Amino acid sequence: MKRSNLPVFSIFLLVFAAGCSSNVAPPAVTPTTYPHVTYSDSTKYTYHSNARDTSSGNFDQPIYSSTDTITSTVVATNQTYMSMSNVTILVNHHSKANTPNDTTYIAQDSGNFWHYNYGLEAVNNNANIIKVIGSPVEVGWVLQAKLSAVAGDTWTAVNNQNLSIKIGSTPIAATAVIKAVERSDTSISVQGSLVTAKHATDTVTLTASIFPNNPIVTTVDTYVAASVGVTLNIVHSAQVNLPQLYNGPVEGSQSLLVGHS
Repeated sequence: MKRSNLPVFSIFLLVFAAGCSSNVAPPAVTPTTYPHVTYSDSTKYTYHSNARDTSSGNFDQPIYSSTDTITSTVVATNQTYMSMSNVTILVNHHSKANTPNDTTYIAQDSGNFWHYNYGLEAVNNNANIIKVIGSPVEVGWVLQAKLSAVAGDTWTAVNNQNLSIKIGSTPIAATAVIKAVERSDTSISVQGSLVTAKHATDTVTLTASIFPNNPIVTTVDTYVAASVGVTLNIVHSAQVNLPQLYNGPVEGSQSLLVGHS
């Protein structure tokens, strides 16, 4: 009799176990969250912008005798621009005489902080270089900061192999590559409070096909805080040699966030 009852008992256990397991809820899935800068319409960010010296004795030192106060105002959020979504648009007003307003485009995804046509300021703002290449260089979206990066991380912020510049009236193929290295986080004072900013150093290399051995190389140190956005941006002065066209310095600049409202 015992032997005939064992299979029945076993079947009962299996049915009981199956019934219990069907009532067990699956584990909850926690959505992945990433650090990001929260921009709101009409928020204003105030920066003090200073040129960086190109004289031999003070090369790449900030020039504080003349300051351009830039008021950067958020005019739109969650826009689409140049095939990128979640774009914030800021209009920049300059106190420096005869300086027209310009526009900044920022996009964010998965902790990445993208800035349209970022990093070429030393080239695009230099009248001597523009005389040589015809017009400012446009490289597209640049990964300015990775808000989850740790010191030592590296990434390619942009790799545009399809540029065209002009030497005189002749179109010339060119490339632009920006390599980034994450540094240690930095505390920066904004309106009397310290904010923690992600610090990255970008090496910007612009190469014209007719000067493969004489690229224009500049560096930028950028500091971006998830709490307030760009806190400090330093475009370093550099020496440039384009044979028979221009051999000399390109002036850098720096912009420091001093307030927001």
